[in-house]
This record gives sequence, C-alpha cells and structure tokens, in this order.
Amino acid sequence: MIIKYFRAISATFSFLPGLTGRALVVCAFALSGCVESMDSITTEEITATDIGAGSGGPAAGDVNESDGDDISVTGELTILYMDDFDNNLAELQYFIKDKQSKKQYKLNFKDTPPGHLRTGSEFKVRGKAKGKEIFLAADGAEPTGNTTVTAAASVSGEQRTVVMVANFQDSQLTCSVDEIRDLMLTDSANQSIDDYYREVSQGQVWLSGEVHGAYTTDSPADCSAPFSAYTDPIDDAAEADGVDLSLFDRKIYVMPYTGCGYAGIGSVGNTPSQALIFTCDKPDVYAHELGHNFGMYHASTPNSEYGDGTGIMGAGNVGLRHPNSAHQDEMGWLSPAMNTLITESGTYDVAPQSLDEAQSLAPQILRLAKPDSDEFYFIAYRRPVGFDSNLQWWHHDIVTVHRYQEAGSPPTNTYLVGELAVGESFTDAANDITVNHISQTPDYATVQVAFDGSSPAPTCNRAAPLVSLSPASQSADAGTTLQYTVTVANQDSAACAMSSFMLTSNLPDSWSGSVTPASVDLAPGATSTATMSVTSSTAATAATFDVGVTATDNTVGPHSATGNASYTVVNACAPAIPGMSVSPASQSADPGTALIYTVSLVNNDSAACGASMFDLSAGSLPAGWSSSLASQSLDLAPGATGTIDLTVTSVASAVPGNYSVQVTSADSQEALHATSTNTTYVVNDTVPVSDAQPPTIPTGLAANANAQRVNLSWSASSDNVGVEGYRVYRGSVLIATTNDTAYSDRAGVSGVTYAYTVTAFDAANNVSAASTAVMASKGKRHGGGGGGGGKGKRPK
Repeated sequence: MIIKYFRAISATFSFLPGLTGRALVVCAFALSGCVESMDSITTEEITATDIGAGSGGPAAGDVNESDGDDISVTGELTILYMDDFDNNLAELQYFIKDKQSKKQYKLNFKDTPPGHLRTGSEFKVRGKAKGKEIFLAADGAEPTGNTTVTAAASVSGEQRTVVMVANFQDSQLTCSVDEIRDLMLTDSANQSIDDYYREVSQGQVWLSGEVHGAYTTDSPADCSAPFSAYTDPIDDAAEADGVDLSLFDRKIYVMPYTGCGYAGIGSVGNTPSQALIFTCDKPDVYAHELGHNFGMYHASTPNSEYGDGTGIMGAGNVGLRHPNSAHQDEMGWLSPAMNTLITESGTYDVAPQSLDEAQSLAPQILRLAKPDSDEFYFIAYRRPVGFDSNLQWWHHDIVTVHRYQEAGSPPTNTYLVGELAVGESFTDAANDITVNHISQTPDYATVQVAFDGSSPAPTCNRAAPLVSLSPASQSADAGTTLQYTVTVANQDSAACAMSSFMLTSNLPDSWSGSVTPASVDLAPGATSTATMSVTSSTAATAATFDVGVTATDNTVGPHSATGNASYTVVNACAPAIPGMSVSPASQSADPGTALIYTVSLVNNDSAACGASMFDLSAGSLPAGWSSSLASQSLDLAPGATGTIDLTVTSVASAVPGNYSVQVTSADSQEALHATSTNTTYVVNDTVPVSDAQPPTIPTGLAANANAQRVNLSWSASSDNVGVEGYRVYRGSVLIATTNDTAYSDRAGVSGVTYAYTVTAFDAANNVSAASTAVMASKGKRHGGGGGGGGKGKRPK
C-alpha cells in the first residue's frame, strides 16, 4: 500500500511554486553536453554519483536507454517529507514542475540525493521519463560551476497561516472546525501551536491566520488518486468561499486519516509552504510538519529515523516538546549568550533548554566542535518546564548530547548520541572528547568537558544540603512532647571536602525543643539522621504550627537549608450540658386527646470528645395520663442535634387547665449530660350544650416539604360561636392539635408519601368534615390541595 501511494502521488503533484532560487542542471545516462546556459540563472552540473536513491519505481541504475523516453525538463524543485510515525517510516521525495507544460514529475535518484537541493530551486533535468517519473542514472559528468550550498533559512516573525479543513465523501474527520481552530491558534490554556512556536522561538515566531471549512471533496480516501486530487479541490473550495490564498505564508490541510500510513506530510523549507495533516487530534503532528516547512529535517538516533524523543522533529503522537538543541541552533532562535562555543577543557553550567532566556542563569546550549568532520556536539539540559512538560518521563532531568553539522551547512537529520543522568558520561574516542554530567539543580546542570584526552581538575561545586523531617505531621494535646526524625543529605559535588552541619530547631514562641546530635559531619553525597524533640506550650490553642530544623555550615559561604513539618495542637475533651427544647411550648386539646411534641437535643461537648449516648424520659404526669417517646435514646457526636417525638394523652375526665410535662436527659458515663425541659398540655374548658353547629371545612390546605419536615398551611374556618382549633391527620392518625393555621410535621419517614388532612373544631367539640387531602413526603415538594378561601388567620 505504501509503494502504491508513493507511485500515486508521483503521477501529479501540485504543491505551491515556491520561491525561485539558483538553477541546477541534473544530467543522467551519460549524456554529453548537459551543461546549458539559462537566462537569468546560474547553471550547475551535478554528477549522477551525487544523486541518491528514490522510492517508487525502479532504481535509476536499472534503467537503460530503451526504458522510457529521453526528456529534458527545466523547472522548480519541491521536496516533501512523508511521515509515518507508527511504522517508523519516512521518505524524502523530490518533484520538479516543468516551467513550460506545468506538468509535475517525480525524480528518482540513485544513491543519496545531493545535499544542496532546495525547495524552490530552479534546475534542468535530463533523463528517462516513464509516465510522471524521471529516472536519473550514474554517469561520469563533472560539475562545471561552483556549488553554492545554502543552509536552512532562519525563520522569524509573523507566519500568516490558513488552515483548510476537509472531509472525503466516504470518510469524515473526528475533529470539529472549532477544535482545530483552538488547537492551532486560540487555545484558552495557551497550549496552541501558536503558543508553542512563540515559546520555543523565544518569541521570534508566531502564527496568525484563519481556519476555514469543513469542505467536502470527491477525493477517495484510499490513496488511489494523485495527491493533487486531494489538495487542489480544497484550494478551489476555499477560494470559492472567498479565501484569498495568496495572502498566506503557510497552507495547512486537515483531512481524515487516509489509511495509507501517513500522520502528516510537509514541504521542506519553502515559503509559501504546505503541510497535510491526517491525524487531526495530535498537536505535535501539526508542529512537526510546520517544522519541515521551516526547514528542519528529522530528529534521529543513529539507528532510528524518528528515534530522538527529545525533539519535536522526532516521533509524533507523543506531545508538544521543544526542538532539540541542534535544531534550536539551526533555526537561530537563541541569542549568542545562550548558545556558547566551548573550546577548552573545564566545568560548565547549562540552563534548562525550555526556559525563557530571561530566567536562565547559564547558557542553554554548549557547542563542541567535532574535529574529524564539519559537525558539532550540542549539549543541553532538559527539564519538564513549559512545553517540555510533555517530554516522556525518561527524558526528564537529563543532559542530552546531539551531533549535527556546522551552522550554514545544508540541513540533514540531527542525531541524539547521548542522554546523561548525573554521574554518566559520553565519550568520542576518535576525537578524545568526553562529557561528564556531574551534578544538577532545577536552575542548571553542571558538565565537565575534556578535550584531547585531558582531564580537567575536579571542581568542587557546593550545593545546599537536603533537610527533611519525618513524620511530616503529628498532633497532640497542648504541652505534649513529640519527636521527629531529621534526615540531612550533603549535595556537594564529589570534589568537595567534608562539611560539618550545625542543626538548630525552629519552633513557635514559648515552645521548647532540642536536636540530638546537634551537628553531623557529612562527605559529599552522604546522609545522616538526628532526632528533634518538640514540646508545645501548655497554653497553645488548637491549631497547626510549623516546626523545623536548619542545617548550616558556616565555613563555606551560604551552605544551609531548612526542613519543615507540622505539629497540630488539639484540646482535651470538654463535656458540657446539652441543649434541650420541646416544640411547641404549649398545645390544647379536649380531655382524652393525644398530643404530639418534638423534643430536640444538642450535644455541646467540645470537638475533642467522642460521641455520647443520651437517655431520654418523660417526667411524672397526672394519674391516668400516659406518655411515650419515639426513641428512648439519642447517639450524638459533639455539635450534633437529634430529635424525637413525644406523645402525651390526657384522661377523658381531665379537669380543664394547664398541665406541665417534663422531659429529661441523662448519661451514665457523664454527669454533665443531665438536663431537663418542660412543655404545657392545656385541657379545654367545658363545652356549652346549646352549640351543635360545626365549623366550616378548612380550605386551601398546602404542603411544602424539605429534608427535615413537611410544612402544612391552610385557610381559617369559621363558626357560629368561634373556632377553637384544628386537628392535623397524617393518613388516619391524629398527629397534632393546634390553634394556628399551620403545622410542621417532623416525624414522618423520609421518602414516604403521606396524605395529610385537617379538621376544625369549636368549643362545643363540634368537628368539621376533613379538608381535601394533600400528598407530601420529607425531601420532596408537593403542591397544595383543597379549594376556596384566602390566607387563613385565626377567627375570633
């Protein structure tokens, strides 16, 4: 499928024409007289031995003069990178667009293509044409002019970008246009591709532009058509939509995954450029293909095309991270102060590559010349800062060593040749170069560089010791002594002498403490422990306090650090008299009636106390009366409140009057928990015999429920003599007698729906019919029932 795709796209390829550069003449098949003059351009011959292997179609060396037709084409070169990250496959392809016919040809080279070929260069090719491909074979032609080798151009300033989103008829994108716009330009978390290039270029490169689509094209999604069949219809749709494509430096096409293996394709080093994205939700694919547009090749290892995970030009689908140090040097995005050439053996600091220059305490790149080639070694320190937070964990806090060519040379792949943790080394035995990673802090790594086999004298690098306390937190009553284990580590480099650290405690005022031993002697890298005892003040309030130990070596400048922990003071348990109340404070009823009261109890103990069991009982009552509690006890934590129902029933022969009912609380474990309160039961006066007319039926009964109670209200009834009160029923059970036109039921079971009704009675105990029922339960709201009447008030 991959070969099929390579051949398909070579048939017709209509990338942007680019900028006209110097002209080249490529000669094939040992043709004589290949050097020709072209107006207004510099002509150059390239021997076929300079020309390298292509993909798709037979190798040029396998074609003879009978295979294909002789052809001579003058036109402009386009170089494309085809990126298949999943299969670790990449191909660099070359195309020429004939100036006269506007036809596009794919060039098939033998061996390695000349390094000085550039997108946008104009040159002449003579070879054998088969369809839309031209094959170049080795011959003995010699260059007739000086070859001017150009490096990747430094990219800076605003990059005017148009993103065109498209679907195929038989395949749809998994990303919306808004998601792609956010990913490219407008992400609110400052994680867009624009934000990325602003950070990695130290603010020298930024994107501006537009996102258009989604358009629908007739192009198949199976790679069966020339590649221009994918891009041209999208250009046409955008222009028909009013987009002036000539205004943009960068054209990005976002399309569904084609199944051909490519995550993205990018033209190399030209303006205007094109990038094609087939994995719309992978930010680093967008950044990678734009990197090709800017002129960067791949971030490789000696054994893998995409093997350098420390750079955006390595494998995709990993996350946005900075270009590696060699690509940073190539792009020229660091100031000279941040990119230092090292020529002598010695010890050098290097700041994290991903820091803003203003925050860097040392250079961010160290360059070492590689004497046996035109290459350099690039030394950098990688930490998870900024977009480098997306680095895979094994690339965190390491020193990288990259190999790349001298600045100004034609671009090629960079190569990661070393990743050094502290104590690890990279050695180039052929050139007697050694790089040792000897120490690091969050602000910089320290490396030791040796040239010509020399070993620089070890350098002592002092660092603050590491002090920690264990446990990190403890709690106790005021005045208690607690102990902490203190660990001290000497972080000086190996070349330093032993240090003696004095240990002193840091405590709140009026507290006391000591550290044993009071000092520790430590060689570089060594660790020791001590014990800190801390006694809080007896007057300390309940709160969390910082305690700590400082380790100080006063013999070598500022050489100290502090470790901290916490001591939480908790007060002892303070029992208190509970709060008790009964609601309502008074109710009235005819003799023999059962009345329901709500008893509330609050545990007023301090927070340091545990839960308590309160025993409840109703006090003595007149002879024949009865009382019952829904529960005989309440288990309450400090500060908690509990309620239970109390039912009191008078005898039928009760004499009218006011009767006090007492409720008491006791706790066998705590005498302070004994308390009591009272409520009143009013027995109604004798009813006149002559009144036989009941009050009117209560109307407008409504219920409003919450998690604690059902609140009932209704309109007042009327009576020929006077309404004495109301009786409230939950189902068929009388739950309250009240003089008001409202009642709160706390006793119902939460989540169970009940039918509530109300009757009115007068002094003669004439009782109205029941109101219209209303349904309600604790925890749910229900509308009112019944009809007629306004807001009730108690009749006279």
